[in-house]
Amino acid sequence: MGIIYQIIKKAKQSSSLIITALLLFLANYSFGQVCPVTIKEPPTAKVTITPTAVCSGQPFDLVVNLTSDDQQTGSPEWTFTYTGGTGGTINTAALPLGVTITRTGTNAVVTIPITIVAPGNYTFGISVLEDNWYPTSPVVDACNFDGTDAITIDPTNTIALSSAAGTDAQTVCINTGLVNITYATTGATGATFSGLPAGVSGSWAADVATITGTPTVSGPFTYTINLTGGCGTVSTT
Repeated sequence: MGIIYQIIKKAKQSSSLIITALLLFLANYSFGQVCPVTIKEPPTAKVTITPTAVCSGQPFDLVVNLTSDDQQTGSPEWTFTYTGGTGGTINTAALPLGVTITRTGTNAVVTIPITIVAPGNYTFGISVLEDNWYPTSPVVDACNFDGTDAITIDPTNTIALSSAAGTDAQTVCINTGLVNITYATTGATGATFSGLPAGVSGSWAADVATITGTPTVSGPFTYTINLTGGCGTVSTT
């Protein structure tokens, strides 16, 4: 025992890691036999989102990459809770409808389809993680799943008359200028116009669609404005 004491005493002067190794050896030494020591690594999780922006009501995928140190079954199962949107808890042994898993050895990729209607920026992450190999106490440290990813939910385009009521249904004489018709828009990056009489044209700038000009032909005309860019196909007549 004096020899061991000298080793430990010397180790204290150099490295706490050596002390730990020696103590593990002594703790498992009994009647000339050495018992095996199993060191378990905690699972990890990392989230990614594809794509980074979608329109309101458009589904996207939350992808969770999982790892496990499972040295027993070779086919581990995980339970994790994700945050962002409405959040949820996933058990890979009993996946909810629509959720898929792809396994590679003791690792896996879980794909969760998500749909959000309310526009805004959303950040997703993992708040709880465990597998069937690592002990539940102590819990898996957050540094093993602290990564996050974000997505932007863009609003659907809108268009509404912003000039005086009735300007969108004028009756004017040929070769007489009409009162400008304007529409306020949101989300769009442009607009196309169809059905306008000769001499009358449409334009879009700074979220305003404008119809202006002097008709040079007679007759009834029904025009259509189609918003371009942004989210959704929106038009008005």
